[in-house]
Amino acid sequence: MLIKTNKGKIDPIDQIIGERLFSRRRLLGLSQQDLAKAIGVSIQQIQKYEKAVNRIPSSRLYYFVKVLKLSSTDYFFSQMLAENNVSSSDSEMLEDMLSYEEKEKESDLLLKEYSKIKSRNIRRLFLELIECIAKKG
Repeated sequence: MLIKTNKGKIDPIDQIIGERLFSRRRLLGLSQQDLAKAIGVSIQQIQKYEKAVNRIPSSRLYYFVKVLKLSSTDYFFSQMLAENNVSSSDSEMLEDMLSYEEKEKESDLLLKEYSKIKSRNIRRLFLELIECIAKKG
């Protein structure tokens, strides 16, 4: 199978991976500087990875998985796998993974915002509300 590449143009796969890198970094509250320091590259290199100007080497992708607290590189490729024809068992596994990632992202955001609530009484009422909603859903 021959795969053509567009020389000089940003590859859509690199763009998706860059967007996923950006999203995860932001979700964890890391700055480009934090990530660059943890990986051992310049801030400019992180910017180029996120904008897909430069491709991420596989070894560096491995380090991103560790620093960004991911279980595997699948996080970066899950969108592409979903768009391609995959077997039903692969598809079910992918759906579970995407569902988990979505819930994880929502949980992280919820926890982040919850921690900003100063009033103990409001936090308690909010928890009661969530528990009530969870029982209904």
